[in-house]
Amino acid sequence: MGGVLFVVWGYIDRPNIPENLKAVIHVLAFVVPTLFLAAVVGLSVLWRSRLGMLGWMGMALAVYAWGWSVVGAIVGEEWPDYLPGWLLFMLTGLTLMGLATVRSGWSRGTGAVVLATGVFGWVYNLTDSGAVLEARSVHVGFGLLFSLGWVVLGVGLWAASTKRSPRP
Repeated sequence: MGGVLFVVWGYIDRPNIPENLKAVIHVLAFVVPTLFLAAVVGLSVLWRSRLGMLGWMGMALAVYAWGWSVVGAIVGEEWPDYLPGWLLFMLTGLTLMGLATVRSGWSRGTGAVVLATGVFGWVYNLTDSGAVLEARSVHVGFGLLFSLGWVVLGVGLWAASTKRSPRP
């Protein structure tokens, strides 16, 4: 759900939007990072002790990103430009968790999806308007891939939670 709402948020968040949509933007600024955090927490529960130090650092950064997003949602447009946004912390956390899982060799498929989602997010962020490598079509394409990565992670977590243990 977080991936789908991220696309919706990106679609309606534009300069000079009507006042009624500004309220939706503020709600999405809280809901989307919260759903992303739920997926990251779900992954950490699924992987438990297999995360290692690198993975737990990524988890801590994801939690920090969520806290930063709540502050940003409350402050709104008054957010200073010189402060990094929550997405940078979330992307760093995702990348670390993906690297830790792929390196460990345990659950490489899910770890690869986490790592790819983080990489897609980095390209999305670096190609935003006013960013280092501004390129609108690349930004939109990688934003869709970033969102799709969250959808795949959510479906994977949902499928893992609904598996029944075999009966003796």
